[in-house]
Amino acid sequence: MTPYKRFANPKYVKVFNYFLKTIVEKQFERKYHQDIKLNLYGIKIKPNSSKYNSIPVEELLNSQATVIFFIDSENPKLNSSNFIEDLIYKSGKTFLMLQDSTWFSEPNKFQIKFVFNKRPLYELDYKSDDSLNENSKLNESQYDYEDSEEYYQKIDNLLNNFLKTFKEKDMPNFLGYKVISGKDRYRDFTIKLTGIFKKPFSVENSDTIHSKSRTMIKLIKKIFPFLQKATFYGGGTSTLDNYEKNLDWEKHYFNREVKDDKDNNLPFIQEEKNGIKRRLFKEGIDNHELKWHFDELDRNVKVVKSNGWLLQMDNEIPKQLKEGENVFIPKGKYHRIIKGFGDLIVEVEELNGDIILERTKSELRSPIRNIVKDITKIFKENDEGIFYLPEDLGDGEEMHYEFTKLPIPITVEVEIEPNDDVNDYTIDGEYWRNEDTITIRINYNPEKKEKITYNLIGELNEIVAHELRHIYQKLNDLYDLDKPEEGDSFKYYTQPDEIDAQIFGFKRISKLTKKPFDVVVKDWFATHKDIHNLNDNEMNEVISIILKNK
Repeated sequence: MTPYKRFANPKYVKVFNYFLKTIVEKQFERKYHQDIKLNLYGIKIKPNSSKYNSIPVEELLNSQATVIFFIDSENPKLNSSNFIEDLIYKSGKTFLMLQDSTWFSEPNKFQIKFVFNKRPLYELDYKSDDSLNENSKLNESQYDYEDSEEYYQKIDNLLNNFLKTFKEKDMPNFLGYKVISGKDRYRDFTIKLTGIFKKPFSVENSDTIHSKSRTMIKLIKKIFPFLQKATFYGGGTSTLDNYEKNLDWEKHYFNREVKDDKDNNLPFIQEEKNGIKRRLFKEGIDNHELKWHFDELDRNVKVVKSNGWLLQMDNEIPKQLKEGENVFIPKGKYHRIIKGFGDLIVEVEELNGDIILERTKSELRSPIRNIVKDITKIFKENDEGIFYLPEDLGDGEEMHYEFTKLPIPITVEVEIEPNDDVNDYTIDGEYWRNEDTITIRINYNPEKKEKITYNLIGELNEIVAHELRHIYQKLNDLYDLDKPEEGDSFKYYTQPDEIDAQIFGFKRISKLTKKPFDVVVKDWFATHKDIHNLNDNEMNEVISIILKNK
């Protein structure tokens, strides 16, 4: 007896829907932290070839047809779902085999296919009277890309509605995900995903959401294939209060429209002399006048007078402003003053174009360490070749490095080439600004591979730090990096952005090797003449500039 007619039996459909509700929906919720509702809308037993069309359904042999399950979900945007199929295949095998057969596991028997949220033109062998979304289907054509505020708002609404049911059961403080789309500074269509907490959260919870956001981005790309070409940023976390305060800044970054409702009544009295702004906050000021805000430039703030006044940075606890101390406030960072006792007097110095290195040391320490570790692993395990990190490590699922303090995906290309003519090794790096890719080239003498590894790691630290510093420059608009590449070696090495990156890289290796900074600089230029191609006078001039600006 053929099994096909039994598929269209109302009793089997009832059992299958019960299985979807009690097993598949629950497993989907546990795995993806999103509520979902599934319902078997219809079944079609379709011949695999036109030559079988004349055969009645009940007479079809197992190998002559495919059983197509039309499944509705609560979300009509779901039109393909490998992850739900995997759950059904894994957990529902006995239901699909009608509980008393081994057809499913035998390749020469019938085939099964799942279709989500679609209605066929042909008549179904079974059709439910109960539909989750009979008249609702996502029209992808309305989401054809266009550079307009209306389009970006439409994408924001679409994705935020989709994400609003995602939750983390083991993190009651986690509120969900928020999306903002737009055009970044490189004019690319970009979507940023942020994890939102109800109140201040731990570093561990932030790291967890940072990791899970990558899975969430993959899910979005599967469900909304028309967004495949967008650049996605993920991993950021914030409290809802801070996210809403920062939203105007995010919109500025993504070239979105921002309503200008700024209050021009400043809460302080200011006088300026020699570029230093002296500000007096009077004792009688109300706390509601001390609003959250950000500045367009980096600032050094010297506290002249304070008694119990506080400074709160975005997503941090308030800290006392102590008389005589200096506080650095980076541009674009939301912050506010909290009232204390008596008057507050501060002196503000705006930093425009200065070389500012200290604040980036801690931010880049972890990315440098991780990338150097991965390059070293590739070098130890391979004698030659071209490798792309992190893709060529592990299972190859991670295509880019993603770091909290560097919110852009980074790829590292490693070129390893053995060369008997090289004394020990030569190493060079390059940052491809339009592709966010760092290239590291290693030429080495294969007979000395084990002996040179320690020194190689030290120099990798310098080069990776140097190139990551260029990425930091790009993200923070510290220098004009869109200018044409300089061909003259002396002009190249004396560019402000290059001096800045050299100082940062040399400070890294100075700390690791415990050698004086000036010794590290002079040693590098003396041993890398084949890379910098400077004559002695030019080399000494570059060294002088570096030492003067450190």
